[in-house]
Amino acid sequence: MEENKGLSKDDLAVERTKLALERTLLAMVRTATTLLTFGFTIIKLLEEKARQASPHPILDLVSPKSVGTIMIAAGFIGLLMSTIHYVGLMKRMGSFTRKTWFSSSMIISYVILLLDFLMLFGTLVFGN
Repeated sequence: MEENKGLSKDDLAVERTKLALERTLLAMVRTATTLLTFGFTIIKLLEEKARQASPHPILDLVSPKSVGTIMIAAGFIGLLMSTIHYVGLMKRMGSFTRKTWFSSSMIISYVILLLDFLMLFGTLVFGN
């Protein structure tokens, strides 16, 4: 009789779930990065438009800074919640180890969270 050297179906299911969680976290990193860059672009691009002699009438209703800040904040809050959710599910699966804190997806998440926080802080504190 041949001995089964591979992973069991249950082990493979756990691995597929871990990979799905990691893909979801990385998708949220991509979304947060997009919100961060669009928010920054809106602030810079539309501020210049607002300084022109005849700005667009919509700029009287909402300021570019408020729209951009909301987008940056949404990216930060979404990524923070997604990272916490990822850690919680990994703990619940019993797959959370010390190495999980330093996985490539978590490091990318930390970097984007830091950049997003600094951008949000700079916009709120130093923005005109």
